[in-house]
Amino acid sequence: MVYLLALLIFVALSAACWFVSVACYRSSVAGSDPAAAPHYRTTAAAAIGVAAVTSFVTWSGWQGGGSPRSPASGCRPAGRPCCSSTWRRVPTSPGWSSAA
Repeated sequence: MVYLLALLIFVALSAACWFVSVACYRSSVAGSDPAAAPHYRTTAAAAIGVAAVTSFVTWSGWQGGGSPRSPASGCRPAGRPCCSSTWRRVPTSPGWSSAA
């Protein structure tokens, strides 16, 4: 039931984003209406569906302990912090110092 609710929330958010972006497009571009395109409804449904399913799959993976930083994923030994001080930092500029 939680997954169904989450999927419905993602569909609602995706649809809201789609229709707000179309409204912004209509208000900023004169003379062109995307809803007048022959396959507008199919394109809108596909975009909303893909965005909702992608968000849902990502969310359900995190809910199931699939986080790359979780102890259940086996990415690090138990009891060791995620941001271990033994991890190396890569310098990003010539004046960067590794001493923190």
